[in-house]
Amino acid sequence: MLSPDSPSLAIERSPRSHATVVAAVILVLGVTPWLLPRISVPFAGLLMIVTLTCAAFALWQLGWFGGVRAVHKAIWAADGEWHLLDAKGSKYLAILHPTSQVMGPIIWLRFSSVCGPRDLLFLGASLAPELRRQLVVRLRLQGSKAPQEPAGRSAAHRVPDTGGLL
Repeated sequence: MLSPDSPSLAIERSPRSHATVVAAVILVLGVTPWLLPRISVPFAGLLMIVTLTCAAFALWQLGWFGGVRAVHKAIWAADGEWHLLDAKGSKYLAILHPTSQVMGPIIWLRFSSVCGPRDLLFLGASLAPELRRQLVVRLRLQGSKAPQEPAGRSAAHRVPDTGGLL
């Protein structure tokens, strides 16, 4: 749990980071079938269409194409609760998933909420240096603890622990 004196962190989504990942996924999945040895052209084309459709659907489900499913802002309150704001301005409570990662310059925050899974991705300089430092320090302080259940939440809103953070 964070210190009660800790200020809230408000983190804005970076559309450019998500667009970079979407472009990379589309490029890799679009080119890969054509690189397979001994595959016919019609089959490679069909395989490309199927893989791109599956990838597009998965990325759409995560809200990475923008729209109403996208998280535009995440607020980490001093009491440890996360609040997500979507494109419509709706605010909802979320739990940071233990599979969130800090991998060098990449920060991938995964959330579970009543609205389903949500992800935020930050690449390199997509966060201000001071905000990035504060976020990484808080994530490391939280460590591999299981996500804390907000007070007054019912068992229906609990998310199973599926791994360690960081």
